[in-house]
Amino acid sequence: MKKVTFAFSAIILFLFFLPHTFACADTAGNVQINEIMYDLKTGSDSGREWVEVYNSSNSGVDFSTFTFFENDTNHKLKLVQGDKIIPPYGYAVIVDDYTKFKADWPGLSGFSGNAVSIFDSTFSLSNTGETLAIKNANGNTSIVVDQYTYSSTQGGAGDGNSLQKINGVWQGALPTPGAENKPSPAPVIPASSTSAPTSKTTSASKISGAKNTNPNIISMPANFTGTSAASPGSGKGGEHS
Repeated sequence: MKKVTFAFSAIILFLFFLPHTFACADTAGNVQINEIMYDLKTGSDSGREWVEVYNSSNSGVDFSTFTFFENDTNHKLKLVQGDKIIPPYGYAVIVDDYTKFKADWPGLSGFSGNAVSIFDSTFSLSNTGETLAIKNANGNTSIVVDQYTYSSTQGGAGDGNSLQKINGVWQGALPTPGAENKPSPAPVIPASSTSAPTSKTTSASKISGAKNTNPNIISMPANFTGTSAASPGSGKGGEHS
C-alpha cells in the first residue's frame, strides 16, 4: 500500500512540474539580446562590460541552462543575484565581474521592483564590434536562441551610452540594465541672446552736466530753446532814465 501511495505522489508531482518545464522550453526562443555595454566612457572597460537579455514571452524562462557566446567561445553563466527564471517580459544581465558591476550600478532594482537576475561570466567585448549569441543546451548540443553582430558605428562607443534595441532598431542611448530601453532625450539648445548695441554718442544729459572751463563760452540750461527773454541793447529791455 505504501509503494502505491509513493508512486501516486510521484506521478502527481511530475504532472505538476511538467507544464512549467515545457513552458520554459517552448519560450526559450523568445529570449533576446537587448542591450550591450561594450565601451565605457570613463575608466577601464575591464570587468565592467555587460549584456542584457529580454524575455519577450508571457512565460518564465530558465536561463541557467544557457551559455553566452563571444569571441568564438561559449561562456558558462553563474547565477549570482535574483532567480534563474527570467519572468515574463523580464530581464537578466550577463556581467563580466559582478563586484565591479554592482559598484557601477548600486541602486539597480530590477524588474517590477524585484532584484534583477544577474549571471556572472568571463568575457571581453570588442570596442569595434563582434558577433554575440546566447545558446540553450539541448542534450549534448547547443541551440542558438539569439545572435547579433554589433558595430561601434551604431552608437555607444565610449560616449556614456550603451547600444540598445529600441522598437527593433539598434541605437546608442543612456544605459538601462534590467529595465526597459528608452531613447535618450534630445539635447536642449539654449536660446541665443542678442545684446543691444553700445552707442558711442554722448548723451545730452552728460553734456549739460559737464563742467565749463572756457570763460568765453556761455553755458546754457538744458531746457534752452534758443530765444532770449531780453538782450542788452536790443531796445526791448527796461526803461532808461
